[in-house]
Amino acid sequence: MMWTWGAVGVLANPTSEVPAEILVGWEDFAAEKLRNCDLFTHRTKSERSIISESGLLRLRWPRRVDTSKPVDLDILLATPTASTLPDGRYPRARKIGERYARQARPEYFVENVRHHIRTAHDKDIWRNSLRLKPEWAKQYADVGVVLALDESNR
Repeated sequence: MMWTWGAVGVLANPTSEVPAEILVGWEDFAAEKLRNCDLFTHRTKSERSIISESGLLRLRWPRRVDTSKPVDLDILLATPTASTLPDGRYPRARKIGERYARQARPEYFVENVRHHIRTAHDKDIWRNSLRLKPEWAKQYADVGVVLALDESNR
């Protein structure tokens, strides 16, 4: 079966001694599966695919949020998927924040902030949510505190 709308990518820890035959074997396997994958054509205009045509992830090795030390693994697997953005662009922070507020569904955003899954636009997203749902400031006060702390640490 070919991979069409998504794939599996591999990233080897640059400080680990992953045997070369494992990565070469993966590249041979993945290159065949990725031959007509939408990941290479259905993406934002400003970014290249996060995965190479041979199945290797184009990422820096991740670091722990709590210590900033590299994650202690030998190999990382990730499953990128093809973009479904209609015009190939990410929505702006205002639109995202307003969408959360209009749907009255802040849980995804709130839980991401609480679990250190962050973007550079979080403060703007939250501010735009609060314009339409000011009661969230009190209900999710911890989110506002985290975002204010992030701003003060820059």
